[in-house]
Parts: sequence; structure tokens; C-alpha cells
Amino acid sequence: MRFANPFTDIKGRWFKGNLHSHTTESDGKLTKQDVVELYRSNGYHFLCLTDHDKVSDPAGLSSEGFLVFTGVETSPQQSRHHIVGIGLHDLGPFPKQETAQATVDKLRSMGGLVFIAHPYWSALTDSNVRDLKDVIGIELYNTGCEVEIARGFSTVHWDNLLASGMPLTGFAVDDAHRYTDDAPGGWVCVRAPRLSEKSILDSIAKGYFYASTGPEIRDIRIEEDLIRVDTSPVETITFHSRGPRGNSVHRIGEGMLHHAAHRFKPEHFYVRIECVDGGGRKAWSNPIYTDQFDSLAARA
Repeated sequence: MRFANPFTDIKGRWFKGNLHSHTTESDGKLTKQDVVELYRSNGYHFLCLTDHDKVSDPAGLSSEGFLVFTGVETSPQQSRHHIVGIGLHDLGPFPKQETAQATVDKLRSMGGLVFIAHPYWSALTDSNVRDLKDVIGIELYNTGCEVEIARGFSTVHWDNLLASGMPLTGFAVDDAHRYTDDAPGGWVCVRAPRLSEKSILDSIAKGYFYASTGPEIRDIRIEEDLIRVDTSPVETITFHSRGPRGNSVHRIGEGMLHHAAHRFKPEHFYVRIECVDGGGRKAWSNPIYTDQFDSLAARA
């Protein structure tokens, strides 16, 4: 079993942040300063600026208790991919690359962490993502895509890619442009020793976070072959796995769920936890990989 457990494997605090945002530096409706104030006033701890094809300058935007760093969203010339790189420091225009892999390689050469934006909205198939190297995750939820055309959830892509042997973390983001109904709606909760760019990015790279549109995941414990999870009040807790494997636990009667457990087997390959509250809002853990996942990945 392999799992970067943010509840047991790292000491620190929880920090709430948005990793995909647009400003008037590209096609957003708010200035950098106004976007920062929106998230700061809504209880977030950090924000990454990801304007289209431009690495915007975050200078002077951080404050006590609120961190701003920068990245980019870009789309290669020869595919439908939208690709996000975070933690970049070379400011200014980002040159479009010809292919998705060339884009990932360029962002990695600049020191960035790379994930795939809104695969459902982009009409990507699993094969469009499966062969990419050095991608750490995908956006499993995108607020802007959901409120605009109801294509914000990409959990089927996530499960298919995990089932094929591609290890990926899952991000919930806003990708806001107009800042009316498209923010704030999705975020990541990162466990890190301190609120600094290096600390946050290190934890994200290692998988020490969960994604949410509302519920809290409060603890995950693994006891031999048993996974236990504690949450804020929810109606359903599902342990997703490969194909028909897995299990959903539903509340019974008037009381809400706060706990659930699932006994896994190596042939489950992976298990990820999804929680749904009474308003339909969701939270997702990153995958827990069983002992047979690496053999699956080797065959992919």
C-alpha cells in the first residue's frame, strides 16, 4: 500500500487555496489586486495566478496570512489540452508550444508543477492524457466549467486514468473569469509546515492535500487492510476503486455520516474517497495505491 497521508505523514497546518485563476492580465474581469482580495476575504490562505499564456507578476500581493504565487494556463498549438503550470518565476509572456508533451516539458524546465485543466470541458479522451510524462494530476472539478456549461466534473477521466495505471492527484479549482457565480467554488486543502511558496508546492508535489467544494475530510487512517475516514457531516462516503470494486456508505435516518470504513484488497489497485454533503457538495481524497498498482502501471 502506498499513500501520501496528509493526516499522519507530515506535521504542519491546513491551508486552503485556489490554484487556477484569471485576471485582467489576460481575460479575467478583475485586477490581480481584486482577485486577491476576493479570496483573502473568503478565508483562503493562498492563491496562484494562472493567466492565459502569461506569467503574471505576484510582487506586492502577498500579505500577513495570505500567500500569492504565480503560474500559467496555456494550450499547445496541436491539441485541445489546456495545461496549468504553477510555481513559475520567469515572468512575462509564455511561448505556446506545439504539442502537449512539449508544453509540459517547457513548464517543468521552468521549475513548475504541471496538471491538466478541465479534461471534460476540453473534450479530452483518456488516451489524450495517458501518455503524458511529468504530469502530477488533473482538475477533477472546475467551478467555471460547471457553472457555464455543466462540464466541471472530470472524475470519470480520473478513474479511467487511475485504472490504466497512471498515478494522478486530483485538484478542485475555480478557473474564474467573471467572478460572479464562478468563484469561490472549488479549492484544495494543503497540509504544510508553513505558509510559504516552497512549503505549499512541496506538499502539493507529494500529494499532501485533498480537494473540496464544501465538506471537510478530517482524518484518514489505514490499519492493515482497513481504511477509516472521518469527515464533516455528509450524506454519502464512497470508496472508489477500479471498475465495479469499491463501496458506498449512506446515512440512515435523520443523522448525518461522520465516519466510514472500507476493507481493501490488493486487486483493487487503488482506492480514493469521495464525500457528498446534504447540499450535493463534494470532497475527494487523493488515491491510496495498493500493492498491485505498480504492476498495473508497468503493463500500461
